[in-house]
Amino acid sequence: MARRPNLPRTQSTNPLVLLSAILLVPLVALLDFLSGPDLGFSLFYLVPIVIVARIGSRLSAWFAAIVGTLAWMVIDVLTTPGYTGVLIPLWNTLTRFAFFTLALVAVRRNHEQLQSARVMALSDPLTGLPNREYLLIMLNAASARLERYGAPLTLAYLDVDDFKRVNDQHGHMAGDRLLQRIAGVLLDEVRDTDTVARVGGDEFLILLPDADILAVRAVLERVHQALKAITDRDSTRVTFSIGACMFQRPFESVEAMLRESDERMYRVKHSGKDSITIDEVG
Repeated sequence: MARRPNLPRTQSTNPLVLLSAILLVPLVALLDFLSGPDLGFSLFYLVPIVIVARIGSRLSAWFAAIVGTLAWMVIDVLTTPGYTGVLIPLWNTLTRFAFFTLALVAVRRNHEQLQSARVMALSDPLTGLPNREYLLIMLNAASARLERYGAPLTLAYLDVDDFKRVNDQHGHMAGDRLLQRIAGVLLDEVRDTDTVARVGGDEFLILLPDADILAVRAVLERVHQALKAITDRDSTRVTFSIGACMFQRPFESVEAMLRESDERMYRVKHSGKDSITIDEVG
């Protein structure tokens, strides 16, 4: 089974930020107690709960809601002279918890929808791989490491030779299934630290950071052999041209890096296709 693609993830939350947001609850409760029963603080109890729901996990958000409800109940009991019935504090607590729950659910749903939209904007809908935009983000990060630490990076352009013939002879659905199988093979054969992206109809890019020439060659030859195996097995008459550039010094721009690797791929196609070329730059 192919491993999951290296898709964009939700930014991790600093635990100190999350803890600070949760600690706002007792702070609000203290201010509520000091202000007395005449001033309403209900809205301020909601603030830390919304913050935790937005930046923390679902569990931490529920924890903040429970803590906020209990804190509000305690302050209400301490500052209210007396109740007309023994069930009134319980009723108030339940209604406040329901209020916090509605706010929590709304904030979490909005946050998850935003994250889902972000992932969709940076991924290819057919293969599930990252798209060109996400690859550029990763390439910029790898280029910055190259400039600062001298960590080499390799950019490999892969093109499916004669892919149009698959669509013409077997239909676009067969072509789509082939692209999905190719994506699965690429994910299986590259390293966990590598990024695979679909950047065109039948074109893929592989970003290999922090790898020497021997490691790069080993990965690309493994990819090439695995791709040939799946096409031989189902008699799909396509081959694969891979052109790669290994950058050992800062380059003028990431777009120039893309052009360099694209040029190597076309050299392979013009010299007979179905092979790999790797050039060291710098």
